[in-house]
Amino acid sequence: MPSNASLHGLPRPQRHKNLLSPDQIPHPIRNIVATLFENGYNAKVVGGCIRDLLLGIQPKDFDVVTDAKPHEIKALFPRAFVIGRRFKLVHVQHGKEITEVSTFRRLAKRKSSRSKNQLNLFGSIEDDHYLRDFTINALYFDMESEEIIDYCGGLQDVYKRQLRCIGDPNRRITEDPCRVLRAVRFISKLPLKLESRLRKSMRKHAESLKSVKPARLENELQKMFLNGAAANAYLNLERFDLLEILFPSVESDNSLALRAMQNTDERVANDKNVTLAFLLAAIHWDQFKALGNYDPTGRMSIAKSIAAAESILKRQREILRVTKQARDFIVEAWTLQTRLEREHPTRVRDVLLHNRFRAAYDLLVLREAVGEASTRMAQWWTDLQDMDEEEQSIAIQQLQPKQRKKRRKRKQAVEAVATSTT
Repeated sequence: MPSNASLHGLPRPQRHKNLLSPDQIPHPIRNIVATLFENGYNAKVVGGCIRDLLLGIQPKDFDVVTDAKPHEIKALFPRAFVIGRRFKLVHVQHGKEITEVSTFRRLAKRKSSRSKNQLNLFGSIEDDHYLRDFTINALYFDMESEEIIDYCGGLQDVYKRQLRCIGDPNRRITEDPCRVLRAVRFISKLPLKLESRLRKSMRKHAESLKSVKPARLENELQKMFLNGAAANAYLNLERFDLLEILFPSVESDNSLALRAMQNTDERVANDKNVTLAFLLAAIHWDQFKALGNYDPTGRMSIAKSIAAAESILKRQREILRVTKQARDFIVEAWTLQTRLEREHPTRVRDVLLHNRFRAAYDLLVLREAVGEASTRMAQWWTDLQDMDEEEQSIAIQQLQPKQRKKRRKRKQAVEAVATSTT
């Protein structure tokens, strides 16, 4: 019986030598592949790591694919763990690093069935490559022959700097609408252009993202926005009219959101912590400000502010998962803005010790950068954090409103003088 690859009319693989060397593969990955080979299994290094090496980019992760089943992989490595529900794979730990080792997959014959067994169908390398989304991610490196194995013209697409679907893009996006977001992520992060059919299909099927489970969309946006190319991704989402699908009621011309994306990229480059919750706080700030009647002087109802925040996030949760932790992060970052922006802040030390102070401060600084908040107060809070406790006390005292001395009435003063002379 012909394989799924043959049924789809895909060409025979092309093999290319002298493009990569095993020395470019980290030693732990080479050990995993060697161990599988020594035990009679076929194994290849696959996916984005091969693409990145060909593009001259150092990969962050290396993936291995094999004909060994998950329980067989686990038995070969002392620190290996089987994970996954829809499709089981193995995490092999070496030191602090983890390498994902998966088994060659194949398509289920009956697509309507969602049984556990049919989601864990194992196949050959010919079957496996078709299940990968884009041609540039379907390149396999054989470390024994030192050849790149290419079933779908992925190598040519790497050289052309082109992102192209394996097979018909309309069909592939219908199978998994998240491929629209994956395409946006790749063209934002890598020096790639969209193949024309893929570009048209992305626009045609954009609305299908509404059918994706909120938890999965959250995961895709984590990958998209927290990998160092958030600003490009945000602009590309706008370009494909995806912002209004992912972030309901958000205006496309959102300077604060874009500045937050740029700031996130800067933090990633400097190995600083970044979160999707902070980006959501920036994206939805204008909505919160309008719905909650935001007043920088502090004369606003906390209850109304929280109600406004809940209304915004409730609608967002219909599209994208917002965990309770993320919800608390966003609401507190928003409600702290008045305490940071008012001209004469109160309980300053309590604010400095607040769990969300840093997030709220960062949001204030970004608001100031786009001309939306007080430059004076943003600078004051910036300076305050560099002071010792005594200097902070002086700075706080200087910012408090000066109390006018009460003048005694003239009559009282005259009486006081008369009394003293008698």
